[in-house]
Amino acid sequence: MSGGRIPCRHHDRRTGARGRRKISECGRPGPSTIPFDRAAGRGIACGLETGSGPIEIQEQASGAAVVLVLDGRLDGTSAPELEKRIAAAVDRGEARIVLDCAAMDYISSAGLRALLTGARQCQKKDGKLAICGLVPDCRSVLEVSGFLSILDCRDTRGAALEAVSN
Repeated sequence: MSGGRIPCRHHDRRTGARGRRKISECGRPGPSTIPFDRAAGRGIACGLETGSGPIEIQEQASGAAVVLVLDGRLDGTSAPELEKRIAAAVDRGEARIVLDCAAMDYISSAGLRALLTGARQCQKKDGKLAICGLVPDCRSVLEVSGFLSILDCRDTRGAALEAVSN
C-alpha cells in the first residue's frame, strides 16, 4: 500500500468538532479515515468499492416511447452519459422518454441537472420525459430539491408510459 489515509466515498467527508472525519454513508464501522492505495486508485478499508464507475443504462423500445433503465449511481461521473443517451434519442426523433429508476440507488445534484436537461430537450421536440420507480432515498432528494413539482414522476413504468403517450 502506498499513499496515505483518505475517506472513501462510503464515508462522510464532513468533519466533526475535532476535525476528524465522521462515518455516515455505508453504515459500516471503520476508522474515521481509511488507508488509500494510490497505485490501485481506491480506498481499501471499508470493504465497498470506491469510485462511482459508469452507470448502466439499458435502452428499450416500448411503443412510441423509449425506456431508459438506469442501474447504479447517477452522480457527477455518470450524469454526462445519461445526458448523451437522452440527447441521442431526441436527435433520432424519439422525444417521448421514460427513465426507469428502480435500480438507481443514488442521485447527486449533477444527476438532477441531467434529468432537468433531458426533460427540456424532450419538450423542445414536443415530447415528454417521465421518471418512474424511484427508490425512497432518490425520491426524497427530488422532493427536497423541488424537482417533483417540475418533473413528471410516476410510481410504475406503465403509468409513466401512459404519461408520455398523452
